[in-house]
Amino acid sequence: MKLKENEHLFNPTGKNDIKYIILTLTITSALSILSGLLLFFLHLNNKLYIDIFFILTNILTIGVFMLCVNELHKINPFLFITLGKKISFILILKWIIVSIFLFVLAFIILTTLSETKFTINSNITILPLISGILYFIVIVFKEEIIFRGYLLQETSLYAKKIVSIIIIAVLFTLYHIFRSGIYGLIVIFLWGLIYGWITFTFKRLEYVIAIHFGINIMTWATENMLEADFNKIFYFKLNILCLVFLSIITLIIKKRTSLKNKLAL
Repeated sequence: MKLKENEHLFNPTGKNDIKYIILTLTITSALSILSGLLLFFLHLNNKLYIDIFFILTNILTIGVFMLCVNELHKINPFLFITLGKKISFILILKWIIVSIFLFVLAFIILTTLSETKFTINSNITILPLISGILYFIVIVFKEEIIFRGYLLQETSLYAKKIVSIIIIAVLFTLYHIFRSGIYGLIVIFLWGLIYGWITFTFKRLEYVIAIHFGINIMTWATENMLEADFNKIFYFKLNILCLVFLSIITLIIKKRTSLKNKLAL
Protein backbone atom coordinates (compact mmCIF):
# COMPACT_ATOMS: atom_id res chain seq x y z
CA MET A 1 0.00 0.00 0.00
CA LYS A 2 1.39 3.38 -0.97
CA LEU A 3 1.68 6.14 1.59
CA LYS A 4 0.33 9.65 1.50
CA GLU A 5 2.20 12.03 -0.79
CA ASN A 6 3.96 14.09 1.90
CA GLU A 7 5.76 10.96 3.10
CA HIS A 8 7.86 10.69 -0.06
CA LEU A 9 10.09 13.02 -2.04
CA PHE A 10 8.01 13.55 -5.18
CA ASN A 11 5.17 11.79 -6.94
CA PRO A 12 6.48 10.09 -10.10
CA THR A 13 4.12 8.56 -12.63
CA GLY A 14 5.34 5.21 -13.89
CA LYS A 15 5.89 1.62 -12.86
CA ASN A 16 7.12 1.68 -9.24
CA ASP A 17 6.65 -2.05 -8.55
CA ILE A 18 9.18 -3.74 -6.26
CA LYS A 19 10.09 -6.24 -9.00
CA TYR A 20 11.39 -3.39 -11.17
CA ILE A 21 13.38 -1.97 -8.25
CA ILE A 22 15.01 -5.38 -7.65
CA LEU A 23 15.73 -5.88 -11.35
CA THR A 24 17.25 -2.40 -11.71
CA LEU A 25 19.47 -2.94 -8.66
CA THR A 26 20.48 -6.43 -9.83
CA ILE A 27 21.60 -5.17 -13.24
CA THR A 28 23.42 -2.16 -11.77
CA SER A 29 25.10 -4.25 -9.04
CA ALA A 30 26.16 -6.93 -11.54
CA LEU A 31 27.85 -4.27 -13.68
CA SER A 32 29.69 -2.90 -10.62
CA ILE A 33 30.87 -6.40 -9.65
CA LEU A 34 32.06 -7.09 -13.20
CA SER A 35 33.97 -3.80 -13.16
CA GLY A 36 35.70 -4.84 -9.92
CA LEU A 37 36.62 -8.25 -11.38
CA LEU A 38 37.95 -6.60 -14.54
CA LEU A 39 40.15 -4.31 -12.44
CA PHE A 40 41.47 -7.36 -10.55
CA PHE A 41 42.45 -9.15 -13.77
CA LEU A 42 43.97 -6.02 -15.33
CA HIS A 43 46.47 -5.73 -12.41
CA LEU A 44 46.62 -1.94 -12.61
CA ASN A 45 49.26 -0.63 -10.19
CA ASN A 46 49.26 3.05 -11.09
CA LYS A 47 46.83 5.05 -8.92
CA LEU A 48 46.10 7.43 -11.80
CA TYR A 49 45.14 4.55 -14.11
CA ILE A 50 42.94 3.05 -11.38
CA ASP A 51 41.13 6.38 -10.93
CA ILE A 52 40.57 6.68 -14.69
CA PHE A 53 39.29 3.09 -14.80
CA PHE A 54 36.80 3.77 -11.99
CA ILE A 55 35.68 7.05 -13.58
CA LEU A 56 34.89 5.34 -16.89
CA THR A 57 33.22 2.24 -15.38
CA ASN A 58 31.10 4.33 -13.00
CA ILE A 59 29.96 6.58 -15.87
CA LEU A 60 28.95 3.37 -17.66
CA THR A 61 27.11 2.16 -14.53
CA ILE A 62 25.22 5.47 -14.27
CA GLY A 63 24.23 5.18 -17.93
CA VAL A 64 22.97 1.60 -17.52
CA PHE A 65 21.09 2.54 -14.32
CA MET A 66 19.34 5.45 -16.06
CA LEU A 67 18.49 3.19 -19.00
CA CYS A 68 16.92 0.65 -16.60
CA VAL A 69 14.84 3.36 -14.93
CA ASN A 70 13.67 4.64 -18.29
CA GLU A 71 12.87 1.22 -19.79
CA LEU A 72 11.63 -0.71 -16.73
CA HIS A 73 9.96 1.99 -14.62
CA LYS A 74 8.94 4.12 -17.59
CA ILE A 75 10.08 7.15 -15.59
CA ASN A 76 12.40 9.92 -16.78
CA PRO A 77 15.61 9.03 -14.86
CA PHE A 78 16.52 12.71 -14.50
CA LEU A 79 13.57 13.07 -12.10
CA PHE A 80 15.62 11.11 -9.56
CA ILE A 81 18.30 13.81 -9.84
CA THR A 82 16.03 16.84 -9.69
CA LEU A 83 13.28 15.26 -7.50
CA GLY A 84 10.76 17.10 -9.65
CA LYS A 85 12.49 20.48 -9.29
CA LYS A 86 14.88 22.55 -11.41
CA ILE A 87 18.45 21.66 -10.43
CA SER A 88 20.46 24.50 -8.88
CA PHE A 89 24.23 24.46 -9.51
CA ILE A 90 24.58 27.56 -7.32
CA LEU A 91 23.09 25.58 -4.44
CA ILE A 92 25.57 22.75 -5.06
CA LEU A 93 28.52 25.15 -5.09
CA LYS A 94 27.31 26.91 -1.95
CA TRP A 95 26.98 23.67 0.01
CA ILE A 96 30.33 22.35 -1.22
CA ILE A 97 31.85 25.48 0.33
CA VAL A 98 29.82 24.97 3.54
CA SER A 99 30.90 21.32 3.85
CA ILE A 100 34.56 22.19 3.22
CA PHE A 101 34.36 24.94 5.85
CA LEU A 102 32.86 22.53 8.41
CA PHE A 103 35.51 19.92 7.62
CA VAL A 104 38.33 22.45 8.03
CA LEU A 105 36.80 23.71 11.29
CA ALA A 106 36.53 20.16 12.66
CA PHE A 107 40.08 19.43 11.46
CA ILE A 108 41.51 22.52 13.21
CA ILE A 109 39.68 21.68 16.45
CA LEU A 110 40.94 18.08 16.50
CA THR A 111 44.53 18.82 15.52
CA THR A 112 44.69 21.65 18.08
CA LEU A 113 43.30 19.54 20.92
CA SER A 114 45.51 16.57 20.10
CA GLU A 115 48.52 18.78 19.26
CA THR A 116 49.01 16.83 16.04
CA LYS A 117 51.73 18.20 13.77
CA PHE A 118 51.45 17.95 10.00
CA THR A 119 53.23 19.23 6.90
CA ILE A 120 52.26 19.68 3.25
CA ASN A 121 53.19 16.79 0.97
CA SER A 122 55.61 18.36 -1.52
CA ASN A 123 55.42 15.35 -3.87
CA ILE A 124 51.79 15.86 -4.85
CA THR A 125 51.30 16.70 -8.54
CA ILE A 126 48.42 18.21 -10.50
CA LEU A 127 47.34 15.00 -12.31
CA PRO A 128 46.41 13.01 -9.17
CA LEU A 129 44.54 16.08 -7.91
CA ILE A 130 42.51 16.39 -11.12
CA SER A 131 41.81 12.64 -11.29
CA GLY A 132 40.81 12.67 -7.61
CA ILE A 133 38.32 15.50 -8.17
CA LEU A 134 36.85 13.84 -11.29
CA TYR A 135 36.70 10.50 -9.47
CA PHE A 136 34.68 11.92 -6.57
CA ILE A 137 32.38 13.90 -8.87
CA VAL A 138 31.40 10.68 -10.66
CA ILE A 139 31.30 8.48 -7.54
CA VAL A 140 29.24 10.94 -5.50
CA PHE A 141 26.81 11.53 -8.35
CA LYS A 142 26.35 7.78 -8.85
CA GLU A 143 25.86 7.04 -5.15
CA GLU A 144 23.44 9.91 -4.55
CA ILE A 145 21.26 9.36 -7.61
CA ILE A 146 20.97 5.65 -6.75
CA PHE A 147 20.73 5.73 -2.94
CA ARG A 148 19.03 9.05 -2.15
CA GLY A 149 17.48 9.91 -5.49
CA TYR A 150 16.17 6.49 -6.54
CA LEU A 151 16.11 4.04 -3.62
CA LEU A 152 15.04 6.52 -0.94
CA GLN A 153 12.22 7.73 -3.18
CA GLU A 154 11.07 4.23 -4.13
CA THR A 155 11.15 2.82 -0.57
CA SER A 156 9.32 5.91 0.70
CA LEU A 157 6.39 4.94 -1.52
CA TYR A 158 5.88 1.82 0.61
CA ALA A 159 7.47 2.57 4.01
CA LYS A 160 7.37 5.47 6.46
CA LYS A 161 9.98 8.20 6.17
CA ILE A 162 12.19 7.11 9.11
CA VAL A 163 12.05 3.46 8.00
CA SER A 164 13.08 4.45 4.46
CA ILE A 165 16.01 6.50 5.77
CA ILE A 166 17.26 3.62 7.95
CA ILE A 167 16.86 1.01 5.18
CA ILE A 168 18.82 3.10 2.66
CA ALA A 169 21.49 3.95 5.27
CA VAL A 170 21.97 0.20 5.88
CA LEU A 171 22.19 -0.51 2.13
CA PHE A 172 24.61 2.41 1.72
CA THR A 173 26.80 0.90 4.48
CA LEU A 174 26.68 -2.60 2.96
CA TYR A 175 27.73 -1.12 -0.38
CA HIS A 176 31.00 0.00 1.30
CA ILE A 177 31.50 -3.10 3.47
CA PHE A 178 34.53 -4.47 1.60
CA ARG A 179 36.29 -1.09 1.49
CA SER A 180 36.00 0.08 5.10
CA GLY A 181 36.81 -1.11 8.62
CA ILE A 182 34.44 -1.05 11.58
CA TYR A 183 34.99 2.65 12.33
CA GLY A 184 34.51 3.52 8.68
CA LEU A 185 31.28 1.53 8.43
CA ILE A 186 29.85 3.23 11.53
CA VAL A 187 30.65 6.63 10.03
CA ILE A 188 29.17 5.64 6.65
CA PHE A 189 25.96 4.47 8.33
CA LEU A 190 25.68 7.77 10.24
CA TRP A 191 26.31 9.75 7.07
CA GLY A 192 23.65 7.63 5.35
CA LEU A 193 21.15 8.63 8.03
CA ILE A 194 22.07 12.31 7.77
CA TYR A 195 21.96 12.29 3.96
CA GLY A 196 18.50 10.69 4.04
CA TRP A 197 17.25 13.15 6.64
CA ILE A 198 18.60 16.15 4.70
CA THR A 199 17.07 14.88 1.46
CA PHE A 200 13.67 14.56 3.11
CA THR A 201 14.06 17.89 4.91
CA PHE A 202 14.74 19.94 1.79
CA LYS A 203 13.29 17.54 -0.82
CA ARG A 204 16.29 18.29 -3.04
CA LEU A 205 19.31 16.20 -3.98
CA GLU A 206 21.73 19.12 -4.42
CA TYR A 207 22.41 19.39 -0.68
CA VAL A 208 23.62 15.82 -0.24
CA ILE A 209 25.52 15.78 -3.54
CA ALA A 210 27.43 18.89 -2.44
CA ILE A 211 28.04 17.74 1.16
CA HIS A 212 29.05 14.23 0.10
CA PHE A 213 31.51 15.61 -2.46
CA GLY A 214 32.93 18.24 -0.09
CA ILE A 215 33.56 15.76 2.75
CA ASN A 216 35.00 13.11 0.41
CA ILE A 217 37.37 15.47 -1.38
CA MET A 218 38.62 16.98 1.89
CA THR A 219 39.19 13.50 3.37
CA TRP A 220 41.15 12.62 0.24
CA ALA A 221 43.14 15.87 0.58
CA THR A 222 44.14 15.18 4.20
CA GLU A 223 45.20 11.64 3.28
CA ASN A 224 47.17 12.57 0.16
CA MET A 225 48.27 16.19 0.53
CA LEU A 226 49.30 16.22 4.19
CA GLU A 227 52.02 14.27 5.96
CA ALA A 228 50.99 13.29 9.48
CA ASP A 229 50.01 10.31 11.62
CA PHE A 230 46.23 10.50 11.17
CA ASN A 231 44.84 7.15 12.34
CA LYS A 232 41.34 5.67 11.99
CA ILE A 233 40.25 7.10 15.34
CA PHE A 234 41.22 10.59 14.18
CA TYR A 235 39.10 10.29 11.03
CA PHE A 236 36.25 8.80 13.08
CA LYS A 237 36.24 11.82 15.41
CA LEU A 238 36.63 14.17 12.44
CA ASN A 239 33.54 12.76 10.74
CA ILE A 240 31.51 12.80 13.97
CA LEU A 241 32.32 16.49 14.44
CA CYS A 242 31.31 17.22 10.84
CA LEU A 243 28.05 15.31 11.37
CA VAL A 244 27.27 17.31 14.53
CA PHE A 245 28.01 20.67 12.84
CA LEU A 246 25.96 19.73 9.79
CA SER A 247 23.02 18.53 11.89
CA ILE A 248 22.98 21.81 13.83
CA ILE A 249 23.03 23.88 10.61
CA THR A 250 20.26 21.75 9.06
CA LEU A 251 18.09 22.13 12.16
CA ILE A 252 18.61 25.90 12.19
CA ILE A 253 17.69 26.20 8.48
CA LYS A 254 14.70 23.90 8.95
CA LYS A 255 13.44 25.97 11.89
CA ARG A 256 13.92 29.27 10.05
CA THR A 257 12.14 27.92 6.95
CA SER A 258 9.26 26.65 9.07
CA LEU A 259 8.99 30.05 10.79
CA LYS A 260 8.97 31.90 7.45
CA ASN A 261 6.23 29.62 6.14
CA LYS A 262 4.11 30.30 9.22
CA LEU A 263 4.59 34.06 8.91
CA ALA A 264 3.69 33.88 5.22
CA LEU A 265 0.35 32.33 6.17
